[in-house]
Amino acid sequence: MWSGPHRGGVCVLAPFCILVCFVDILVSGQALATVSTMTPSAALVLFPTDTDSPERGNDSGTPAPASDNDDNSLGYTGSRFVRRIPPRIVEHPSDLIVSKGEPATLNCKAEGRPTPTIEWYKDGERVETDKDDPRSHRMLLPSGSLFFLRIVHGRRSKPDEGSYVCLARNYLGEAVSHNASLEVASHACY
Repeated sequence: MWSGPHRGGVCVLAPFCILVCFVDILVSGQALATVSTMTPSAALVLFPTDTDSPERGNDSGTPAPASDNDDNSLGYTGSRFVRRIPPRIVEHPSDLIVSKGEPATLNCKAEGRPTPTIEWYKDGERVETDKDDPRSHRMLLPSGSLFFLRIVHGRRSKPDEGSYVCLARNYLGEAVSHNASLEVASHACY
């Protein structure tokens, strides 16, 4: 039998007991959500005070369904508060000097929730990787780094030499790394 939620009260769903308490979650003095119920599966049920505010940046959050791994044998549903974070670059690429035909890696690592996607740009143009063309000599690694199977460099064509940036993006925004130059070492004989 459901006795209904009461501010500071207890709801009873016979024959099981459900703990109900109302706690406002505050971030920087603003109410972010109200914790209202602890279900028998130990999933918190949150009622956000404002779910349509991605501009809140690091303080924003929305309710998300409880995961499939939850022990929910009693059939109750709930949600957990999931913090949404815009991307930020935590490892910037560094300048490289590499010999023609050798492998090279420009590192880039980003954090955010949801996990940001990474794209690379060379001299302002998007870099084509193996994700775009399986025959490409450039690979986008799972970490976000750009791996060159071999540096391509000729008299007329220098497709790998230039200034690179990585861009991390999720629906909350984007972050751009510092510039990193990739130069091909000259093998002049003296």
